[in-house]
Amino acid sequence: MHESKFSFDKSKIKHFLVLVILFVLGLNIVILLKPSYLENILIVYLPGLIYSFFLLKKSRLKIFLFAICSILFVIPVEILARNTNSWDVTSTLPRILGIAPTENVIYALINIIYPISFYELFYDNDRNSKVSSRWKILLLMYLLLFLITITTYLFSPSTLQISYWMLGVAILVPVLI
Repeated sequence: MHESKFSFDKSKIKHFLVLVILFVLGLNIVILLKPSYLENILIVYLPGLIYSFFLLKKSRLKIFLFAICSILFVIPVEILARNTNSWDVTSTLPRILGIAPTENVIYALINIIYPISFYELFYDNDRNSKVSSRWKILLLMYLLLFLITITTYLFSPSTLQISYWMLGVAILVPVLI
């Protein structure tokens, strides 16, 4: 059994400080320029994501594949959230099915890749490129959620009018499984 350790040797302290500086710099630019929602996301999070992601050697592909598969989870969540008026943002890009902000999908992908890259880099020490043998189960669950949500929305959108709390449970159950 593998035991991960949080390690901060000198090279990792340097990388951690670079990530902190990129984040603080991004926040200051956003405060100064007051950009759009999408620009805000890209200015604050993208530099650190790119930096940490490309420091990885072994884990990069499995993180990228997980993020791509996660699109099948993110899009239904966004559709459900908009259909129930749980949240919304000012959108400059075309909306998915006319309701779900594309910016939120981009933000979700960044929020998937960045923390996992950080974990792999600083905690798991980029130890392997092996993808879990159970990835097909996750992909199947995401695909089912995607197909059920899209089909239901296209044929009976009122069926998706569920409460915010039920939406939260519906989102958490697949994640916890």
